[in-house]
Amino acid sequence: MNIHLRIPDQTAWPPDLWESLGARGSAQMSDERIKSLGITEHLTRALNSWWERDPEAQKTYQKLPFGSNIRCSEIKMKPEDMEFQYLPKENLDELLLTVKEL
Repeated sequence: MNIHLRIPDQTAWPPDLWESLGARGSAQMSDERIKSLGITEHLTRALNSWWERDPEAQKTYQKLPFGSNIRCSEIKMKPEDMEFQYLPKENLDELLLTVKEL
């Protein structure tokens, strides 16, 4: 499952986590290398913890409209303390292009 996740800017992360989460490297990455950063593992642990606490959370996300996101409100030292909210995509017209626009 592909998850569209929005996270706070790295300057809002706890400074003690900057190095271990790869803050410097993550600012310029948008390709497969991002999987090797500490922030990816940290977020994976946080999402897994959220889904363990609320078994319906993952199913709820899968039912949201195409283009929806999950927002992490704050990066915390302990992944299990992190909280998430759904950001349902309300207007699909913003995502779709006409044949002429393509």
